[in-house]
Amino acid sequence: MTDIVPFVRIVFVLLVMTVPFYFLVLNKIIGVLKNKYPQKYIELGKPSLFFNNSPENGMNLLGFVFSKDGINDADLNNYKLIAKIFLIGDFAVFIPLFIYIVLHSFLRII
Repeated sequence: MTDIVPFVRIVFVLLVMTVPFYFLVLNKIIGVLKNKYPQKYIELGKPSLFFNNSPENGMNLLGFVFSKDGINDADLNNYKLIAKIFLIGDFAVFIPLFIYIVLHSFLRII
């Protein structure tokens, strides 16, 4: 069972390294919305990464990233695609890693 530990560490480090890029892309999306589409930005609750970051605003922004909003902006659509890839990829790595850690800890206790 200990032979998987180095793999888990590498996966965890890669996960930690990708999250800042996801936030960078979200910040780009927020910037495009704020500067080019202020009405949509207001509709989403004026989201930001840290300030005015309520659960509702976060869910609105996440919903916007995964929606077909009708805004025909190549940069915005590219940022949305990159954000989706990062988010789905991070969850695809995080969930099995989390399950492994929990099961490993649980079985160790028993």
